Amino acid sequence: MVDYKKTQIGWIAIALLSAIIILLFCSYTFQWGNPPSFKKLIYLSIFLLVCILLFFKLTIKLKNSILKIIFGVGLIRFNINIDKLISVRLIELPWYYGIGIKKTSEGMLFNIQGKKAVEVKYINKKGGSKSVTVGTADPEELRKVLESRFK
Repeated sequence: MVDYKKTQIGWIAIALLSAIIILLFCSYTFQWGNPPSFKKLIYLSIFLLVCILLFFKLTIKLKNSILKIIFGVGLIRFNINIDKLISVRLIELPWYYGIGIKKTSEGMLFNIQGKKAVEVKYINKKGGSKSVTVGTADPEELRKVLESRFK
């Protein structure tokens, strides 16, 4: 049984990386400026396609007592045992935090779009506390579901 599942598509990242691939091929085809060699063009295109596959969506799933954060095709994932939760709160992200996975002053951030997120504090395997911020299209619903499970 899945208690919560939301998926966001990162249209901005998909559009931006796709546009770069198209411009690279146009640069090579029409010989704009100093175009890359065909070999470099292929390597750059493959790298950008891999980036798209890794980061084109963010799925947040709560199943049983595990909160799963899954990027793209699923190679990048993070799990939190919600039995170890300390607190959950809504936060608004500063614009400069951007998108993707990064370490912030509050802990790790997983975000694909938007400014609203849920900060989850939990006890890690070593007994210390950790914080993870999860960007979601519906932060209020995620907060309610998580709070109902750990209170």
